[in-house]
Amino acid sequence: SHPASLFTNKLLYTASRPQAWPQWAAAQKLNGSTLETALKKGQGFAHLYYLMEAAVAGLGVAIAPRLLVEDDLNSGRLVAPWGSIETPARLCLWLPKHTNARRSEALVDWLLRELKG
Repeated sequence: SHPASLFTNKLLYTASRPQAWPQWAAAQKLNGSTLETALKKGQGFAHLYYLMEAAVAGLGVAIAPRLLVEDDLNSGRLVAPWGSIETPARLCLWLPKHTNARRSEALVDWLLRELKG
């Protein structure tokens, strides 16, 4: 099946990731105006968690960071019929066991300086 066939389903999206569907459509070389029409018929969510739960419940089709849905994909609760795409977005995790590491402290100091401007 062609990726454009996805647009016949209800598309789910979140305000925190407005670039997700356009990036996916561009990677699939799909028409942007067709995507816009499909999104207008879709449903938005304030938080990514609610978006993912709506997809699991079968309320529509969603795009989410693979790392966050890996367990659902592995269990079959969700599917990724056209796989994943690379995006410029990055997800950084802070592991509690590394909070005392010298490099972690340096990162925190730098972030605080940057935030204070």
